[in-house]
Order: sequence, then structure tokens, then C-alpha cells
Amino acid sequence: MPPSFIRTEHCSAGDATLNLTPQGQVVLEYEKPTNNNFELEQHIGTWFFDGEQLKVRLNHTQQAFQLTHEQRETWRGPSPAEIYTPIQNSDFKVLNCTFLLIYLE
Repeated sequence: MPPSFIRTEHCSAGDATLNLTPQGQVVLEYEKPTNNNFELEQHIGTWFFDGEQLKVRLNHTQQAFQLTHEQRETWRGPSPAEIYTPIQNSDFKVLNCTFLLIYLE
């Protein structure tokens, strides 16, 4: 199972998180840039993970992410991270962003 929460990394479409529940529900929350401000938007859907790809389906679109494991630099030094890179191009721009979780051991 993937982690419960993953977050975008340097995403120009807005800062976003995916909350993945054990029951297969996904909640996408992101700060949509609007008139020099940010508006919090939420979308609910489903997810499926086969150990290598995370597939997210929201009511209006879907995206698949490829999982890789890397080391990322943190304030404590290098730490293991799970990186979820989008596979296809989505009209919903925030789903074209890379999501990740960095483990601080």
C-alpha cells in the first residue's frame, strides 16, 4: 500500500496533497492560484496501487503515477523518499505534478 499522504514537489499548478485511504478513496486538495490569491479546492475519487503504479481516478479525470525510490536531501541529510511521477498528460494540471513522501529516519 502507498503512504496515506503524498504531496507535490515544486508544482507550478499549485501545492497539492493526495490522501489515500485503505478503503480505496482518494482526496485531492490543492491551492488553486486565483487572482493573486489561493483558493483551496478538493476533489474525491478512487485509487488503485499494484506496487509499481498508482492510479488515481477523480470524477472528471484520471492519472497514473510511476513509483520510484530515491534519496532526497533534507535538513538532516539524505533521506529515503517515494517519488510518484505522472505517466500521462492530464488536462487537470495538478495531476501532471510529481508527488512524493520523504521519510525522516
